[in-house]
Amino acid sequence: MARPTKVGLDYFPFDVDFNVNEKTEAIMGEFGAKGVLTTIFIFSAIYKRRYFLEWTPLIKNSIANRIDGVNSKLIEQVVNRLVAYGTFDEELFNSAKVLTSSRIQTI
Repeated sequence: MARPTKVGLDYFPFDVDFNVNEKTEAIMGEFGAKGVLTTIFIFSAIYKRRYFLEWTPLIKNSIANRIDGVNSKLIEQVVNRLVAYGTFDEELFNSAKVLTSSRIQTI
């Protein structure tokens, strides 16, 4: 029996200066540690599925359920802020509800 083809990546690069990145600091200032953890979980969800994530209510609620004290409203606020900061491609998010970026696509 053949091994099933794996979807997504086993790991993704995590910059050691993530915590002092201006976008991370802005998320931390507005949403606290829950916002930063939400950001990490979103990146994990993207790379688990390859290089983009279709942003659906199911995905949003799934991520919210994994983080203690976080609800779907906070998840949505963090995503909207990350889109506004340019972490994710705004045009793709607004037109197709997809989270990705040129940087994600090149990793």
